[in-house]
Amino acid sequence: MTIVAPPGTAVEVDGKPRGVVGARGELTVPRLAPGDHQLGIFAKGYEPWREIFVMSVASTKFEPPLKKKPPAGRLALIVDEPGTEILIDETQRFTTMPWQVRLIIEVAPGVRQLRAIKPGFKEWSETVVVKAKETATVNIELKRSLDMEMLRIPEGPFLCGDDRGAKDQRPSHQVATSEFEISRDEVTNRLYKFFIDDTGRPAPQGLDYGWDGNNYPEGQDDFPVVFVSWEDAVAFCEWFSVETGHRYRLPTEAEWEKAAKQGSAQYKTAGRVWEWCSDWYDHDYYKLRERINPQGPARGKRYRMLGREGEAKVIRGGGFGFGSVARRAAERSYFFPKMTRSDIGFRIVREVKQ
Repeated sequence: MTIVAPPGTAVEVDGKPRGVVGARGELTVPRLAPGDHQLGIFAKGYEPWREIFVMSVASTKFEPPLKKKPPAGRLALIVDEPGTEILIDETQRFTTMPWQVRLIIEVAPGVRQLRAIKPGFKEWSETVVVKAKETATVNIELKRSLDMEMLRIPEGPFLCGDDRGAKDQRPSHQVATSEFEISRDEVTNRLYKFFIDDTGRPAPQGLDYGWDGNNYPEGQDDFPVVFVSWEDAVAFCEWFSVETGHRYRLPTEAEWEKAAKQGSAQYKTAGRVWEWCSDWYDHDYYKLRERINPQGPARGKRYRMLGREGEAKVIRGGGFGFGSVARRAAERSYFFPKMTRSDIGFRIVREVKQ
């Protein structure tokens, strides 16, 4: 069989490449058995052609009825966020690089569906009409997503503390809390960056670790933010409350322990870092056995650590790599509220309207 088509046309027979049409406009396909064959013709500037071709015993010359493609149009995409994935009709995908703010893409004329996706931002979509030989300019402005996945903890009692644990976990006693919601993740680098970008608060810095300006280390988007003080965490909650219209705060240690005991299987990240709580720390606080929504002592006792002395705030959560969250949920520790550490972050509580 001889195929007659424009030079450079690629030919497939039964799904297998059989050559390219030469300068004379012909391609001979040898040793083609008589019968039905799936023929595919692919010429630059023409629509792909696929049909069943019936091969007779005698040699055959065949010219497929190719249709020219309409002249292409172009999309000029202006993107405000690097690292954005752009989909055109769910078939073409592009991801913008840090240095890219404008992409020029050649597309077929017609109605094109665009989507833009980046973690931490709300998905963007738009329908664009592209005309042949013309350029359609599209501004893609992503809006940040401040949503956090929350776990609802019902009102009611639980057993706080552990008589088998360290002295500051004793005695175990029943405590009741109101209903509340607690974040399933710790606050991440990605979310904390929005906060410091808006407020100008200093970025986390520590020994052999630090952000480059307001940018956290590459690849750590969803890591818990660390090297944040208790005061930083409280300031974040105040900012987040204003931005979202909900009331956010640090958990009390009673709320933290209740959530860890009752809902820890639904946490995504518990055990990677210690987490700030709102309470002042007192080694002997459980001896008071406060029963209803305990808030911790009015002030903390003074402790000496790392060459410093002062009142300390409760931290919870560290050490879960050595046991289950539920089993170690009663573990208590403390740190100074103005200081930071490489293994202290925080998760947040959203108050439930009564």
